[in-house]
Amino acid sequence: MKQTTTLVAGEPPGVAAVFAAHGAGLFRLAVLLVGDRATAEDIVQDAFVGLQRRWPDLRDPGRAPAYVRTAVVNGANSALRRRALTRRLHASHPPPIWSAESAEYAAIVGEDRRPVSVPQRAGACGR
Repeated sequence: MKQTTTLVAGEPPGVAAVFAAHGAGLFRLAVLLVGDRATAEDIVQDAFVGLQRRWPDLRDPGRAPAYVRTAVVNGANSALRRRALTRRLHASHPPPIWSAESAEYAAIVGEDRRPVSVPQRAGACGR
């Protein structure tokens, strides 16, 4: 039997009570935002670790669910930014040009991305 804890108005909740009441919903939110269960678990876990660390400094513990929700959304945005950066950094790049002839051809064709006929290429090369 699953035991659930609900927050009572006027009673300051503990981190465990906030997790019991909102953990599953925050996990679902993180999965929807990042599309990956493992990353979503990490994001929610980091958000609750941050809440635990800052619990003594909270002015209104009743607003802890809002704090954790904001942390989850910010963590998801950070994860998505990291993914985009990784994709950009690891995007395929054209292989290096090793011969002068292939470099010449790439320079001529690469000017406007349309093939150049043999007579035009010969004229451009001074042949």
